[in-house]
Amino acid sequence: MLGPGKTPVLGGGNASHGMAVTSDGKTLIVNSRLNSSVYSYSLPDLRLLGSADVGRSPDWVTLTPDGKSAYVANAQSNSVSVVDIKTMKEVTRIPVGQVPKRNITAMLP
Repeated sequence: MLGPGKTPVLGGGNASHGMAVTSDGKTLIVNSRLNSSVYSYSLPDLRLLGSADVGRSPDWVTLTPDGKSAYVANAQSNSVSVVDIKTMKEVTRIPVGQVPKRNITAMLP
């Protein structure tokens, strides 16, 4: 289902390509390539908690270890969106070059 003013992204691939669970196991983050958004759901009951608009054709999503932020690679916008998970608001959009697809979070010593 598309929200008001949403235009579906047409093309190959999956409707939802990226999912991640917060480190406390309480929240599921899912992207929607069809309407350029990210959604949060409570676990285990899958109740919708909120959504955030991000760049076009969001692909992979990764979370910070503290579960506070989601980083979403936006393939058609050539950017990565940073989303505050608590408020489900896009904090910033980082230009990263052509067709970002995969991202990951790592802890360095």
